[in-house]
Amino acid sequence: MADCFHCGEPVHPSTRFAVEIDGQHRSMCCA
Repeated sequence: MADCFHCGEPVHPSTRFAVEIDGQHRSMCCA
């Protein structure tokens, strides 16, 4: 399970929120 790039909370694998920053995929728990 990854951590949210924004707040650091755990991101469940089924969560689909993400952003690309400097060419790298970053998981997000909220949009």
